[in-house]
Amino acid sequence: MTTIDSLIIFGFSTDSIKDYTGRLIFDPINGCYIEFLGEMPTNYMGREFLLYGKTANLQLFTAVKCFTPSVLHFYQQHTIHINKLFLGICDSEIEQLEISEIFFRTSYLEHWFGFLPLKYNEDIYSINTKDLIFNDEIQYSESFKLKFPHEWNTDTIKNKQFIFNLNRLISISSNKPKSLDLFERETFKTLNLFKILSPTNSIYLEECFFYFNEKKVEILQKKGFYQQEDNTVNWTDFLVLYNEETNKKLITNWFNQYNKFGLIFDYIYTVFNEQATPIAETQFLFQMQWIEGFCREKFSIEQSEQEAFDTLVSNLKQNFNNDSEEYKWIDKNTKYYKSSFLKHLKKLFTELKDKKYVDFSRLERNLICMKIKTLRDELTHLEGNRKTYQLQELSHINDLLKGIIIFSIMNELEIPINSENLGTNRIISQYTFALKLLCQKKRILKRKTLTSKPKK
Repeated sequence: MTTIDSLIIFGFSTDSIKDYTGRLIFDPINGCYIEFLGEMPTNYMGREFLLYGKTANLQLFTAVKCFTPSVLHFYQQHTIHINKLFLGICDSEIEQLEISEIFFRTSYLEHWFGFLPLKYNEDIYSINTKDLIFNDEIQYSESFKLKFPHEWNTDTIKNKQFIFNLNRLISISSNKPKSLDLFERETFKTLNLFKILSPTNSIYLEECFFYFNEKKVEILQKKGFYQQEDNTVNWTDFLVLYNEETNKKLITNWFNQYNKFGLIFDYIYTVFNEQATPIAETQFLFQMQWIEGFCREKFSIEQSEQEAFDTLVSNLKQNFNNDSEEYKWIDKNTKYYKSSFLKHLKKLFTELKDKKYVDFSRLERNLICMKIKTLRDELTHLEGNRKTYQLQELSHINDLLKGIIIFSIMNELEIPINSENLGTNRIISQYTFALKLLCQKKRILKRKTLTSKPKK
């Protein structure tokens, strides 16, 4: 991840980048901003604007969606906050820019490809750089295709340590130039895929760049709740690893499902970002919102349900005149029929069991679904007479729901369960443990009921 702490010259137009001097600072946690002394034009205060400049090492930059407090006192240090920084370009039309390809790297991407192709022979370690090449070129839609390029370099330290540094990348390209916004949208979709493939880790865009007029342009932005890559994470944390035979199907399925579920898949990144939602109740509501939206898109309304609903509405309306307030209210509030959340939840659990992703008894399914539904209603409506719940139990429910979400997406992507894969096994164990604890009391009660002797 690029960081910046540099003296700069900058201005409010591409022709006047020497008007001001200051200090440009960027890191993924605190974001990007400029510190400077001097007077700022009053017409830029209280609204968004663009800045252009050059760093101490002569790198051009364009800063977009900048803002500053409405009041700036002369001869005091001021701060200009920057939403997004383009490092390597100075262009007033940056927001209308069209490109043909974008490159990016997600956290731990190298681990997804398995081990480095090192060879050992007679006390000599070697690597053939041709073995690093993956020739996948996946046309996942009419407009975009995806590839896996890479970069590598070597270095020596004190003439005794040799370093081989590999950087895996993902590129998305188009035959015709398209807006930068569209490419960033496709990048976000891909980031969500790797968030699912490694659901127990913090996944971010570690770098993102494109080439314009043969010059590299980096896109730098604040990463909410950013965590640096952990050295303990490896290939065992992925639900499925790179496979040249199945990779095309996985990528294509992912983008097809994204087109189907849309906004629901956008929420994946937030749902699994536990740093952003450290409170158990918030985690639960986020996961419930995702599952409810997912089920509504996945399960179509049965014809018999729709017909029964239409009949009920018709019977209600016939008791009132068409221009009455009662008739208008009924018409307004009964335009759409939605199956009950509990019914959808049971359908989802049953399908995942049929596909061998989870295992439970009918009693366990009904108990868990009702417990989830009741808790959802209580936390959503915040009624004063709601039942109390234990925080530990809520934590177990969250673990179970996380498993259900992951298995649901695996089901849509046709990723089979492989308990030998450590990444999958970790999610299975977490789900199974939560299910066992949540149903334990019910089993004890049922056992006592069945074994108790009737009183004489």
